[in-house]
Amino acid sequence: MISESEDQNAKYILLTDIAGIEDHLGDMDFKITGTKDGITAIQLDIKRQGLTLQMIKDTFVASTKARMLILDKMNQVLSAPRPDLSPYAPKIKLVKLPEDKIGEVIGSGGKTIKALMEKYDVQISSQDTKNIDDAAYEIESMIKEVQIGEQYDGIVTRVENYGAFVEFLPGREALLHVSEMSGGFLSDPSSIIKVGDKLKIVISGFNDNHQIKLSSPEFKAAHPGTPRTDNRDQNSRASYGDRDDRSPRFSKFNPNLKNPRR
Repeated sequence: MISESEDQNAKYILLTDIAGIEDHLGDMDFKITGTKDGITAIQLDIKRQGLTLQMIKDTFVASTKARMLILDKMNQVLSAPRPDLSPYAPKIKLVKLPEDKIGEVIGSGGKTIKALMEKYDVQISSQDTKNIDDAAYEIESMIKEVQIGEQYDGIVTRVENYGAFVEFLPGREALLHVSEMSGGFLSDPSSIIKVGDKLKIVISGFNDNHQIKLSSPEFKAAHPGTPRTDNRDQNSRASYGDRDDRSPRFSKFNPNLKNPRR
């Protein structure tokens, strides 16, 4: 708005679609935005002592006329929102962290969160929606409370003589015990499983330290192993009384021995 003076009866003119110089020299900067159904936001800066009611009314009339004209031009180009955001639009995804998990996600000295930022390139200027979703998924996986019976696709990260460690969520791994790898005796887990192998696992429970225990019914069924047997031959136990190289001694394994010596 440009006015002759501060007097309420002074002449004034309202300008729409202002340029910078008009904003600088004008007495009022009245921004009004909205849709065809009504106003959604207002922002006002003034350099004079005040506005009359008529000034405000005239401003709303002028802004409505200008808004409808602009909306009409916009609808001629794009009548509805695009199904997908522009690849250049900033992407934001919020993940609410429980207080007791914040330290785990940040890591010592910010090590974990910095590694995630580097891994997925999720800086403020990132334009890759997939990377943002992947980073959010990994953070959510770190704090997820897994439940007994849940199934996951896992990948073997380490093999020991007592079992294999399997990563079933990003940054989450647990032990698949050797007893859950084969239906029989298995002396060396590395003979049937290697680092990098993929397998379906099930959350089977938790130990006394709240560590996750895994099972893999499919993998176990595919590796029956060697049947567990007792290799000890009960009949091979020679009784002391049957030995000829020493004096007879009492033995419960020699029923023919009489007059046992003590």
